[in-house]
Amino acid sequence: MSLHPLDPKAIHTMHQASKILLTARLLGSDPLPNGLRHSLLPTLNEFALTTGRLSFGGELRLNFTNPSIHYVQDGKTLFDVPMDGHTQTSLFHQVYAEFGKLGLSLTPDESKITENMPFEFTPKNTHALYETMITIYGWIASVKARFLGFQTPLVWWAHGFDLSCLWFPHEGDEHTDSHLNIGFSPGTPDIGEPYLYFYVYPPLLEIQNDLPHGMTWVTNWSAPGGVLRYSQIIASPEPANLVMSSVWHIYRTVSSRLK
Repeated sequence: MSLHPLDPKAIHTMHQASKILLTARLLGSDPLPNGLRHSLLPTLNEFALTTGRLSFGGELRLNFTNPSIHYVQDGKTLFDVPMDGHTQTSLFHQVYAEFGKLGLSLTPDESKITENMPFEFTPKNTHALYETMITIYGWIASVKARFLGFQTPLVWWAHGFDLSCLWFPHEGDEHTDSHLNIGFSPGTPDIGEPYLYFYVYPPLLEIQNDLPHGMTWVTNWSAPGGVLRYSQIIASPEPANLVMSSVWHIYRTVSSRLK
């Protein structure tokens, strides 16, 4: 696994496609704590995101190597819809038409499926996007495994298309209880490029003076936090060490203060 420059068109395309997977996940899974029903996971055997097992059977996957949405059940691919030539809305309708051909009459919420511009991507760039995200996923996960206490899985969110996980000093709810959020975003307009990030709730303003090397403090989020830009990560001679040491520094700093 390795890091690559990330193409904005590839990010946008796969983000919009991931929202189609989310519609199936919301249909086929029960509510989970801390909004985890709205998350997706990397698959173990292909460059793809998955809904996980659905209550109506199988799982829906978004492949990044040969971009398509396919439905897998008991190890067999029951349909595969290539993304080339589609828009978000046309891909959504084609996927659910394929479910219909299998005898599954599903009524998804399509309120977030609104884009009618043709997808623009190359398989090379979507593959590079996944390889970069899953490389950083592995680095964060390897440090997260050392966290003590209640924590959520490291997941890939369809709404923001970012990786993130929560750590709580006590078992809790992200809406009411103290927690640390650590993640990696492929980019937002306020930062202007991909970035490793964290924030703490309730805010711990004193930690802005004890950030990992290279990380900057941001105050325009719902809770202030820190950002390490991807340009710094990819330019580092030891990017894995930079990311992992930053995540560990954040955890140690926050866990010693957050009650």
